[in-house]
Amino acid sequence: MITHLKYLIYCHWHILHMRLLSLKSRGVRLKIVSDQPNSIELKSMSDRYAEVHYVNMTALTKGRLLSSFWVVDRKHVYIGSAGMNWKALSKLKELGVIVFDCSCLALDLHRIFSFYWQLQYRDYIPSIWSKRVTAVFSRDEPLRFRLNNTDASTSPELFCPKGRSRDLDAIRHVIREAQRFIYISVTDYLPLVNRSFRGSPIVRYWSPIDEMLREAAVLREVKVRLLISLWTRTHPLTINFMTSMQALCTGLPVCSIEVRFYRVKEQMGGFQHRINENKFMVTDNAVYIDTLLFRKRHCQNFIIIV
Repeated sequence: MITHLKYLIYCHWHILHMRLLSLKSRGVRLKIVSDQPNSIELKSMSDRYAEVHYVNMTALTKGRLLSSFWVVDRKHVYIGSAGMNWKALSKLKELGVIVFDCSCLALDLHRIFSFYWQLQYRDYIPSIWSKRVTAVFSRDEPLRFRLNNTDASTSPELFCPKGRSRDLDAIRHVIREAQRFIYISVTDYLPLVNRSFRGSPIVRYWSPIDEMLREAAVLREVKVRLLISLWTRTHPLTINFMTSMQALCTGLPVCSIEVRFYRVKEQMGGFQHRINENKFMVTDNAVYIDTLLFRKRHCQNFIIIV
């Protein structure tokens, strides 16, 4: 049974899909990079017009390609958490930013895209980087325009050409520069790394971001708020880490760490497993938008700082 809400959501996705396909009649090229060769949406677009390159992230980093951005005419950009499928546009709570008429930022993003584009059919990272993919802006040399100081960073380190900031360094910079508050919304918060050694799984604590937040609250008296998704795949240890973090402020009058779990109403309009997918951090002097916040990076993702 198709509900009215389902029908409206499908219509929105269908309109977007058809507008992308209509670009051919206007002489506009559509190029897409993904690591999902089995995507029904991408196969449909590839068969009809779009140029699609698939990156074998399993061979390159044993991770996934989680970057999500658009570059239009090297002038406009979209950066956000939403993937290009109907589920991301209907079942998931996403966040994105559109920047119009900013050729400088578009050029930097285009260089990241160009690097992805070149990785099709490769199972290794080039040892020598082309100057066409080196960073235009970074954390140390940010782009200055109307949205304050903005720079793009990426991960993992293998995907960082000359001048490109690693996202862990960008996160560290934002947290350390905060003076009054740090507000974070994230799907999962689990500072653990799963490794395999001789076929046996090994789990260890991954401390960098977790320790920075604790230090900010306890030593620098910065107010920390965490909004974490509560869904079917929330790890039980997430509760333990949050309890441990809040316990740090016991007996400290100026220490403030607040944690809330966010659950999207299930079965709304007949849908199940609706998720809060957006990932961002707000401080008193910066906004940080990510696609894979606060997990150890084995995946390729992209962030922007404003």
